[in-house]
Amino acid sequence: MVELLEANENQKLAKEYKLAEQGKQEQEEYQRIIEKQIKDLEYERRKEEDKKRIRYDHNHELRWVIPI
Repeated sequence: MVELLEANENQKLAKEYKLAEQGKQEQEEYQRIIEKQIKDLEYERRKEEDKKRIRYDHNHELRWVIPI
């Protein structure tokens, strides 16, 4: 009877450990996804800033070439 209780307890501990590991892995994956999204957003923001700067520079050049 004691052996059965010990086996059940060991099984319960193994399940808890497995669930804890799974939770840790899911949390790490979630963190990786969030970091990737942040990097992607930052890249898009920089890309838009570059486009705006290029348009501004071009506009500025045209104003020097074409008198208004």
